[in-house]
Amino acid sequence: MLKPYLGAKIILAEPMPFVEFKDKFGHFGKSPDNEPGYHVVYPAAHSGEQDYHSWSPAVVFEEAYRLLNAGETAFVVGHSVTMHIGPQKGDYNEPTKRW
Repeated sequence: MLKPYLGAKIILAEPMPFVEFKDKFGHFGKSPDNEPGYHVVYPAAHSGEQDYHSWSPAVVFEEAYRLLNAGETAFVVGHSVTMHIGPQKGDYNEPTKRW
């Protein structure tokens, strides 16, 4: 018998229209170029693997995720959750920094 399960991931994301994601990552999908959405980075599961980059339509993304507040971010950072932080604007701008 199938049972419901709830999963949770902490990801990195930034608003990005599909056309920009397509130009940056060479992705060819079926979304209209001007569709608003998010560039999503799923951290590598194992050492030596690369992070996975994806794009999500804004409506889908905003139903599934919410931005962590300062306290939640501090908790994640304080508990050494391994997450690759690529070149970013703001506090976490070291290409090899790990949370």
